[in-house]
Amino acid sequence: KRTWEVKKHLSDTELINAIKKEKTRARIVLKLMFIRLLYKGMSVPQASSEMQISKRLGYIWLKKWNESGMEGLIPLFSPGGPTKLTEEQMSQLRDDLSQGSWTTEDVRKYIKIKIQC
Repeated sequence: KRTWEVKKHLSDTELINAIKKEKTRARIVLKLMFIRLLYKGMSVPQASSEMQISKRLGYIWLKKWNESGMEGLIPLFSPGGPTKLTEEQMSQLRDDLSQGSWTTEDVRKYIKIKIQC
């Protein structure tokens, strides 16, 4: 029996999504958790369901793990190109974004209209 209760600030789905949004190392941890479920005897569909990823992605992770181990789980993407905004424009954008909820499309329109890039 647990003596300490866990306060659930987020739903399980929200927690998984928060983990997924973290930087590269967190993505590797998610993949390692998936591999651990496979070690424990779960099938790829079962482990994929548990980790809330698609079966297709589960099979991709398993293939990369089998071929290269840990190295296979490191994402190969690179950051985008250099910013077109000046430091002053970036500062203005950060200030404005801190005041409200923005979608990617909102930010694009804002940059086009207000900052004029």
